[in-house]
Formats: sequence, structure tokens, C-alpha cells
Amino acid sequence: MIPSTAGGGNDSILGSAGNDYVYGDDGNDWLEGNTGNDSINAGWGNDTIYGGTGDDYLYDWYGDDYMYGGGGNDTIIGDDGNDWLEGNIGNDSLVGDWDHDTISGSDGNDTLSGGSGNDSLDGGEDNDFLDGGSGNDTLSGSNGNDLLTGGDGNDLISGGGGQDYIEGGWNDDTLKGGSEADFLTGGYGNDQILGGTGNDLLRGEEGDDTLRGGGDDDLLLGGYGNDYLTGGGGNDLLLGEDGDDNLNGGGGSDTLYGGSGADQFQFYSPNQGVDTLDFNSKQGDKISIYSPGFDNIETIILVQTNNPGNGQFGYFNRTLYYTDNTGTTYTLAFLPYSPTLKATDFVLL
Repeated sequence: MIPSTAGGGNDSILGSAGNDYVYGDDGNDWLEGNTGNDSINAGWGNDTIYGGTGDDYLYDWYGDDYMYGGGGNDTIIGDDGNDWLEGNIGNDSLVGDWDHDTISGSDGNDTLSGGSGNDSLDGGEDNDFLDGGSGNDTLSGSNGNDLLTGGDGNDLISGGGGQDYIEGGWNDDTLKGGSEADFLTGGYGNDQILGGTGNDLLRGEEGDDTLRGGGDDDLLLGGYGNDYLTGGGGNDLLLGEDGDDNLNGGGGSDTLYGGSGADQFQFYSPNQGVDTLDFNSKQGDKISIYSPGFDNIETIILVQTNNPGNGQFGYFNRTLYYTDNTGTTYTLAFLPYSPTLKATDFVLL
């Protein structure tokens, strides 16, 4: 190990081809390890640090610093200050620690930790682990099968490409799944969870959450709280679970289970697919009809037939129908647990 110490002032140090120890001390320094497995401590000031090739350890005490690992499996710790950390090639470990940091893993299977402050984390290529820590953080997995957790704060988390596991943590988070089959769980708080493309699993857990499945065959679990679940395209399974939930299957033939509580099963058009509902009027469940999508009807007319008149609903053999103003009859839903249905079981939106 070859030591180099900068002393006070704004210094520039280039390490040797071996394993170097470089200490920046005071001032705004430029430090580069060169080749070898180097240890660089920037000290105080707003410093620029390049690890070079090799498995390097880069550390800073105070100041707003730029720290770049280079080739190799590097460990980079920002400590105090608003730092920019970039791992580059290799399986790197990057820790922002205090204040508001920007952290990029680039290539390799990287571990990124924001620490305290409002941080921005981008995993880059390959399979990464991102932990926002405390603060209102922005996390992006980019490509690869990533694990992302927001921690404390109101976080924005995007999985990107790959099959990702995304966890919001505490507070009110926004989770976005990306292009493949993802697992998204909100945790505590009132969360917004968007599945994107792929067959996704969305779980709200605690709080009053909004879940939107996207274009494929998704599983949505509301958890505790009064949740809003929308399946989107595809044949989806929606479980409201506890609380008074709103469920909308969207396109496709969907299965909607409200669970406990007084739930609403929403229909925005008569041709969005044939759904199966666990409708239970004794629990206070309602069927919500979006009037502009149903010929702007002003009242619910329900007849006990499978061939209702124009602008009317029909209920026959536990199946709900609607006939529009052109005389076309649509099958809306199958209600296996409801031998009877009344107009008072509906609400207009």
C-alpha cells in the first residue's frame, strides 16, 4: 500500500499502478487511484474522486462530492453532503449516507443505499438492490431483475425492465412495475401502485391504496383500508379484502371479490368484458354504473329477464345484462352468490 496525503488546499493526486492509500484532507481536491485496489478518503471539501481499475474503497467526510468507481467491484460512501456516486463496471456497493444524493450503479449487480435525505437511485444494468432509506426518494431499477424498497418517506419507485420486486415501505408511495411480470407491495401509507405490462401481482397492504393492473393478466390485493382496484386489460383477479373497496375489472373477463366491507363494483361501459362478482347486498355492496358509458341513463330500470328493453338492465339466472339504445344486449357479469337483485342495489356515477 502506497500512501499519499494532500494536506490543506485544493490538491490533485494521481495514484500509482499499485494498491494506494490517498487522503485528501481539507480543500476541493481531485483524487484518482489509477490501477490497483485503492483506498481513497477525500476528507473535507467538494472533491472529485476516481477509483480507476481494481476493487476500490472511496470515502468522503464532508462536502458535495463526485465519486466514480471505475472498473472493479467498488465500495463508495458519500457521508455528509449532497454527493454524486457512480459505480460504473463491476458489482458495486454505493451508500449515500447523509443529505440529498444521486447514486448510479451502471453495469453489474449493484447495491445502492440512499441513507437519509431525498435521494435519487438508478440501478442501471443487471440485477440490483436499491434501498432509498429515509426521505422522499426516487428509485429506478432500469434493466435487470431488481429489488427496490423505498423505506421511510413518500417515494417514487419504478422497476423498469426485468422482473422486479418493489416495496414502498412507510408513508405514501408511488410504485410502477415496468415491462415484465413484477411484484409490487405498498406497505404502510396510502399508495399508488401501477403494474404496467406483464402479469403483475399488486398488493396494497395498509392504508387506502389505488391499484391499477395494466394490460395483461394481473392479481390485485387491496389489503387493509378502503382501496380502489382497476384491472385494466387482460383477465384479472381483484381481491378487495378488508375495508370498503371500489373494484373495476376493466377490459377482459375478470373476477372481482370485494371481501369484507361495503364494496362497489364499477362498470364504465357495457362492452368491457364479462366479470364474476362476489356481490353481497347484505354487506352493503353496490353495483356502480357510469352513466355516460351507458347511454347517459338517468335512472336504473331493472327487469327480471335476459332480454331487457333499450336502456334497461336485466337480471336472469344470476347473470346481469344491459341493452343499449340501439337494441344490442350485453352480458355484464355473473353474480354466483346473489339469487336476486334489485334496482336499489345500483348507484349511478
